[in-house]
Amino acid sequence: MDIRCNTFTQRATSNPKWAFSKVLEFLQFQKERVEKEGISLATLCNFVKPIKLLCQMSDIDIAWKKITRGLPKTKRYADDRAPILEELQKLVEYLDRRIKSIVYTMAFSGIRLGMWDYSKWGHNHPIEKDRKIVAAKVIVYPIIIPHLTHPSMICHITIHIVSFDMALFLTSISLLSFKRTKSKMILLISSSFGVLLVIELLYLLQSSNNLLGELYVPYIGEISHVLLLLMVGLFAMGVIKIEKK
Repeated sequence: MDIRCNTFTQRATSNPKWAFSKVLEFLQFQKERVEKEGISLATLCNFVKPIKLLCQMSDIDIAWKKITRGLPKTKRYADDRAPILEELQKLVEYLDRRIKSIVYTMAFSGIRLGMWDYSKWGHNHPIEKDRKIVAAKVIVYPIIIPHLTHPSMICHITIHIVSFDMALFLTSISLLSFKRTKSKMILLISSSFGVLLVIELLYLLQSSNNLLGELYVPYIGEISHVLLLLMVGLFAMGVIKIEKK
């Protein structure tokens, strides 16, 4: 897989039109699978994300707007639902105790099925009362663990996590300052930091497919760029207001 990715990036860097045609050919094939009900629409969208990220990280210029406009639109909601009590009771009738523990854990915690691929025994911590175990605490890592074998992805996601924390800190500090001063200039700057916070949240969601699950946010890259432009505009207005004073 690494060799195929390197071969694609090397040729695509020198010939973006070839890369565009190959990506379009691949997604057209997957679109036909959707029409034949071989895969779901959400799965098709999940095919787009890693290809787009690979092209972005390799500085390959592809007209993604032309590609995504030809793809079918996905629903914003899933067809599944929460199980009712009778269904849970039916599941735990199976004699294997492991089935009961899995069903109970997923039903009462709301974790996704993919968590079991990365869960370790040390992530479970019992909660005791009067020297008796009455409950348990389960630690789930939805962002970093799926990418431990990909150092570049860890670095990419870590940058967005740090950026998100910085934006949250700056937004909180500026809002506290506005609460004390009631200054319009501080309001504009705090608004720009708030928009930056939303931008970093969108980038973080885009970086981790496992965190999004079946949720698909269309044009997430374009939305982030529009918000970034809005953030710069608000910050500039705040700076200009300082100079006028």
